[in-house]
Amino acid sequence: MLQTALPSVVLDYPTQTELQFGEQELRTRTTTVRFPSTPTESVWPIQLQLQPISFLPNEILIHIFQLGLDEFPHSAHARPLPVAVAGVCRSWRAVALRTPGLWTRVFVTSATPINHLQMYLERSRNLEIDVNFCHWSMPNHVDEDN
Repeated sequence: MLQTALPSVVLDYPTQTELQFGEQELRTRTTTVRFPSTPTESVWPIQLQLQPISFLPNEILIHIFQLGLDEFPHSAHARPLPVAVAGVCRSWRAVALRTPGLWTRVFVTSATPINHLQMYLERSRNLEIDVNFCHWSMPNHVDEDN
């Protein structure tokens, strides 16, 4: 459960009235519109606004992200969940960076860079961190060097 109050991220989405007005205006026009096979950068913000996941409240996103925290990484080189969700889009990054609870479960593997641990310490703020070591190769035989 989230233990700290989070500032909400205000996203500038059109209102229902604005969408209805725009739709009505488009219906009254008779125009041929041709789209390139690959959308240009100017089209992407419009497409992102039409995706249902863009309308999820931050509290729901945080809850979904927290559900994935207990998942063990599938390999030593897997991206940690908070890093992965922070790379999806600007709004998810803002939510992830403002949620210290997402940065309290660390899986340390043989491929974990040292600055990764420092990042978790900074982003978790004063919360307790749970460190798990996984995906370490075991020596074939034990001797004094191992």
